Amino acid sequence: MRAAERAYTSVREGILCGTYAAGSRLTEADLAQAAGVSRTPIHEALQRLPGYLMRIGELNDGFHRAVQRAADSPRLAKYAPAELQRSADQHLELVQAIEARDGTWAHSVMRAHILAGRATYLRGRRGA
Repeated sequence: MRAAERAYTSVREGILCGTYAAGSRLTEADLAQAAGVSRTPIHEALQRLPGYLMRIGELNDGFHRAVQRAADSPRLAKYAPAELQRSADQHLELVQAIEARDGTWAHSVMRAHILAGRATYLRGRRGA
């Protein structure tokens, strides 16, 4: 595997698995050391990542919109963009938990996802 691809895979997996937490300060040198490459491949990887992360968000948003259309449910159409974003974020975290093979984490995320969806649903019923 080329150094640039190894760097990209290392950084992407670090993000998805929670090794690199949101808001944490990382330098190219830190990432290069963790991936076992020089800073140049890390620099290339960091330029590719925003597109990858944006596609994940678009796929999650598209998934929710497709479910809304397919269900043809007025209830689902009432979900606000912030609620859909929360749900998409939980989906991403669930994938991270599964990839980390952490059943406790996955269970916790899924429980929070279901409870948040239930709360949103009940708020919608009260407002209807």
